[in-house]
This record gives sequence, C-alpha cells and structure tokens, in this order.
Amino acid sequence: MILITLCLIFANDIVIAISGNPPLRKSVRENFSTVADIEHYVSDFGFVNDILDSFFVFIRVDAELVEVVLIGDNDWYCAPLTLKASGRLVGGEFSTIPLENGEYELFIHITINENDIRLLKTNIRIIKDNNGIRERTPMQVSNFQHPIEQNVILINDTNVYMTDADILSVNGVFVEEDMPTLLRNVYIELKNTNGDIVTYEATSIARTDIAEHFDRLDYVYSGFTAEIPIHLIEEWEHFWLSVIIKNDGKLSTNDYSRIFSLNELIIVSGLIQYTSERVSDFINLPPASNVDGNLDSVSVEKDNLRLTGWFLMNNTPAINQNIFIELKSTSGEVVTFDSISMTNNAIAEHFDNTNFLHSGFRTEIPLNEIKKWNEFTISIIIECEDEFYIIKTETLYSKNDMLLDN
Repeated sequence: MILITLCLIFANDIVIAISGNPPLRKSVRENFSTVADIEHYVSDFGFVNDILDSFFVFIRVDAELVEVVLIGDNDWYCAPLTLKASGRLVGGEFSTIPLENGEYELFIHITINENDIRLLKTNIRIIKDNNGIRERTPMQVSNFQHPIEQNVILINDTNVYMTDADILSVNGVFVEEDMPTLLRNVYIELKNTNGDIVTYEATSIARTDIAEHFDRLDYVYSGFTAEIPIHLIEEWEHFWLSVIIKNDGKLSTNDYSRIFSLNELIIVSGLIQYTSERVSDFINLPPASNVDGNLDSVSVEKDNLRLTGWFLMNNTPAINQNIFIELKSTSGEVVTFDSISMTNNAIAEHFDNTNFLHSGFRTEIPLNEIKKWNEFTISIIIECEDEFYIIKTETLYSKNDMLLDN
C-alpha cells in the first residue's frame, strides 16, 4: 500500500509532520541528495470560488512511497493524501495541511525503492493567505542589486521569440558548477540601452539530455522558460538579456552579451504587419566617406515595397545608429521612410566585430506612397551622433517590373 504525504519546505531547515508523529528536522541537501527525472504531470486542480481546495497527481512509475512536497521559505509540513486508483493517481485536499501564510512551490518526492529516491519539480506555485490558497503564475519581480557573481554557463544560444503579439518567450539551458538545478529560482533580466531593467520569473524545465551529457543527475532541471508581457518593454528598441539564478540568497548570472532588437522579434514573428513611417526629407546631405552599405533586395510584397540591406560605419555599434531610405523618382519627387535594424550575423562574423551584429535593416514602404511613379533611385541615409550621411545607389528601379515579377 502506498502512503502519500504532502509536505512543505523552507530555506535551510525542513520540518516534517507525519500524522501524529513529532516533527523531524533534516537539512534540505541531506534530504534531497538524490535527484532524477520521471515523466509526470500534475493536473486537475479543484477550485471553489477561485480558491484551491484539492488537486490530483498522476505519476508514471510504480512506487513504494509518494510524498507531495510544498517548498517555501522556512519549514515544511506533511498531511496524508488519498490514493485514487491503481497506485498511479493520487490526490489530496489543501484543507488538511496546516499551512502558514506564504508562497510555496509544489514538488513530488517518490521512493521507488530504497535505492531509488527521486524529487520532481512541477513548477506549480501556490499562495496561502487569509483568503485561502490559490495558484500563482510567474510575474515581474524587483530588480536585483549588482554585482552578481558570473558563474552560470548557458548551453547554446538562448532562444528568444514572440509567441503572440503580447508575449516575449525566452527559453534556454544553464548549468552552474557544483550547484544542483532543482532548488533554484531562475529569473530573466532585460536591460535596454538607457539602463532601464525589467526582471521576470522563469520556470524550470526538465532536461534529462543535459544531465546525461554531464553525467550529473543534479543537472536535470537545467532548462528554463519565461513568458514576458511585451507591455513591460514596448517602448524599448534594443535590450540585453541575462539569466539570474538565486539559491539561498546567493545570486549568480552569466556573461551573456547578445543584444536583441524588439522590433525585429515582432516583425520576424509575423504577428504584426510592419509598415515604415514617412519622415521629413533630408536636404543637401554630405556623401558618406567613412560609411559602407548595400541594398540586398528590393521587392514588392503585397501592398508594400520591401527593402533589405546592411551598413557599416567605422567601429560604431550599429544599435547607436538610425537608418532611413530615400526614394527619388525620375521626375524629381522624393519620399523618405524610417527603417528597423535587423540582425546580420554574416557581416559581424566576416569583420569579426560584434558591433556590426545589428547592421542589417528592413524598410516597408506602402505602394500608395509612390503610386504615380514608375522608375526611381534609392539612397541609404545613416544617422549617427546627430550627424547624417548618405549612400547613393546608381541602380534605376522599376516599380512596374517588380509588380509583374510579383
């Protein structure tokens, strides 16, 4: 018969209360010295007027003992749960647990046999207060004070993309030497070029492939994911991203220095139709003697004239520069539009210079702005430190030919 127990844990010590037995104190690290992953899920939370009152857990292994564990800041407690069916589905009611007010994270402690004891991270957090118990989703937190020790190693590039028009998704894998990943809190810190910072909670993800690669069971929960509401950074143009790990008050981070363009992430996602804005025309600009650039493509896409290309200006970081595109008809009419910066890994790698990572650009000009035109020339205008430079191309483009090609 399987005994199922619900427990709560807090930072340095653990208190276990098992049905009438006196509390038993153990250290966190002693109790969770063996950690491994089991395929599992936690589901079917019970709600009464938006307050949690019960839950069920399905595990995919046979076990001698299953404990559902809640981890908080100071202690833990236990209360019996109910076996629902076939030794796999277990459930309990929060009302049976003498919880103190606070926040807790749900774990599952499984004893398969005396030589195989595992702790599973469910990524479910709850809040207990005077109004009852409810689930808490990841949220923005106060920014951490620097400096933070840089000993977190990210495995491959962190994947950053838009999941919909309102959410920025961040996913990756980290390891920290001699530090198990199970009892960690993971945060994503975004910082823009003005020094503004947003810090958001991330969720741990089981990565058995990483644990097997390093032959470290305590690296199982080295994956992370976060979904950050765009409204927190919607006024930003570029931002750096750091992963921060917190354990027992200690903060660690990575030396990750890649910079992202928010506009590029939005446009590449295809979730928002991007159109360049028309700006005032520039007059009598000097030719750019210290600037290089090129138009890679000019095409008609739906109702827009799309232009892509790249530019370089000495060793100046591309994120400190703005790009404008000037079209001039054969009859002398001029229209000028802004552009967005785009990642150009090829240019940065060719010149071995990370300053050129965002040297790409993209412009989307509505065709109705040039509906009476046929042939025109294109110039690239670069703004850097309040100075403007122009690169004039010699090619004569035909709108009608591009429409036929389209």
